[in-house]
Amino acid sequence: MPSRVVEYDVAGRRVLWRWLNDRTPRPRYKKRTCAELDDLTVKRWDRPLADEFLALLAVLAGCVSIEGPQRDLLDQVCDAATITVDDLNDAHVMLAVAGGRRSSRSGDVSTSALFMA
Repeated sequence: MPSRVVEYDVAGRRVLWRWLNDRTPRPRYKKRTCAELDDLTVKRWDRPLADEFLALLAVLAGCVSIEGPQRDLLDQVCDAATITVDDLNDAHVMLAVAGGRRSSRSGDVSTSALFMA
């Protein structure tokens, strides 16, 4: 198994090591959140657990295999020109605003209205 797969992390947490740790009788660095679930531990390594482990490795290998293309795509997006509200208005694109109304092309849309939840 490539070391990058073993060391793959999400937000600084190594996924594989976390998965293995959570299945030990006394996990290290695990905050107890639900006694009923936290007290469930793996008593033995059986076929379903092995299948889950292999599936995790396959997912992590897939994530590692697309890191380069993802990085390239992100660079392209970040380096691309920014589309402004004026550009959209000039192209006659109707923008959504808070409250579900659509703006006219008169430029009455603030930039923050584009990002309303």
